[in-house]
Amino acid sequence: MKRTENDKMELSVNFYYQKLHIMLLIFAILFTGSILVTILPAPVNAADITLTWNRNTEPDIAGYKIFYGTQSQTYSNTITIFDSSTEPAQCTYTIHGLEEAQTYYVALKSFDLGGNESPYSSETVVNILSDNSDPYDVYGNSLTNGTMENGSSETLGWYLYDVESKGKPTNQNPGEWTAEESHTGTYSFKLHNETGSYLGCYGEEVRFDAPYPKTLLFGGWSKAHNVQRGGFYCLDFKVTLEDGTVRWYYYPLKFDTGTHDWQLKQIVKTWNKGVVAVQPYLLLYKTTGTVWFDDIFVIPEPDNLIYNSTLEKGKSFVSGWHLYEQVTQGKQANVDPGEWGTDESHEGTHSVKIQNTTATYVGWYGEKVRFDAPYPKTLLFGGWSKAHNVQRGGFYCLDFKVTFEDGTVRWYYYPLKFDAGTHDWQLKQIVKTWNKGVVAVQPYLLLYKTTGIVWFDDIFVKTQ
Repeated sequence: MKRTENDKMELSVNFYYQKLHIMLLIFAILFTGSILVTILPAPVNAADITLTWNRNTEPDIAGYKIFYGTQSQTYSNTITIFDSSTEPAQCTYTIHGLEEAQTYYVALKSFDLGGNESPYSSETVVNILSDNSDPYDVYGNSLTNGTMENGSSETLGWYLYDVESKGKPTNQNPGEWTAEESHTGTYSFKLHNETGSYLGCYGEEVRFDAPYPKTLLFGGWSKAHNVQRGGFYCLDFKVTLEDGTVRWYYYPLKFDTGTHDWQLKQIVKTWNKGVVAVQPYLLLYKTTGTVWFDDIFVIPEPDNLIYNSTLEKGKSFVSGWHLYEQVTQGKQANVDPGEWGTDESHEGTHSVKIQNTTATYVGWYGEKVRFDAPYPKTLLFGGWSKAHNVQRGGFYCLDFKVTFEDGTVRWYYYPLKFDAGTHDWQLKQIVKTWNKGVVAVQPYLLLYKTTGIVWFDDIFVKTQ
């Protein structure tokens, strides 16, 4: 049986130019909570999703149309439900036979006795995972075993090599698949270079079908011990373009030398021609030290660019997000300013929480998203938050640190302020265009200079 990443999504749709609120709840067939959903068998390599929405209460309501497909706003399937009832308050329908390891886009319309249809509801994205999907993987990753979790006596799909460099000998113990360190999960791949040789690890080549992607999100994590300056300590990707040319792409993906904890390097790169294949390499070339690599990813035509935007990845702490508190003059630090937890979530099981009782500067920040030329000028920013007893004043918002190609920096938050008081999950989003290219964006989740409890989930930055 299969599961979905989405639990629920609130939608709205205009009907006869009157606002109609629709709640679309998407449940896993094997969801074990106390939820009113029928558990149905799914055929081999298939999955079911159940949709639930509030009925239209217009007197001449005739029914609903469900639209879904594997491309956003391009729906290859339509299901028509003739239903003129106004009771009970909710309608439910189950779609059967969906493919595993696939993303579906779902929207809804209502129609009246005269055949007049409402506009589409907002679109809901449903990511269906297979039984053997790695929960630590980044959704949309094209790499085989990017998390390093799979293997028996050796890691699946990753291969160690060590080549002499200018007469220097190879290493006695150059590297291994190991459980001594990991970013997420249990395993990582270790490289240990004592001689300054050409040491590395390469993964399986990923090949794409036409139409070939032109934009790719590359990245991964590494931890280092006593790495000396010089040489190449980086991720490297062998990129084959549709005209047959090959490029090695590594410059923005160099890790810091010395000793450091897990560090993320990622970049969004767009070419003027399609990419037919990518092969990943993990390098510790012409230098010495010990490094570990984990959670390597290549995502073609990425949707959301923020690492761990759903806040689902992590072990004892949330991967890629960091809590901070700055105490303002005359204020005291909070005893428990925030945490990653399961007490609330917009989708999935986790969110991050801020609990501000002293009106200090409390927030979370995520990993920086970097772009390579040609730099985008238009971005969609947004995310969800829920609040309890937030006082007016201060800053309860999403904030994005935007760095431009001329080196200037702007903090962008004004249209992304959430309502004070107490409210359920609320979405704030905006499309913004600048007259210069953006080279980097970093997300911040804020509860500044005010008190209350808030939760954040499903934060996004998307190119337009």
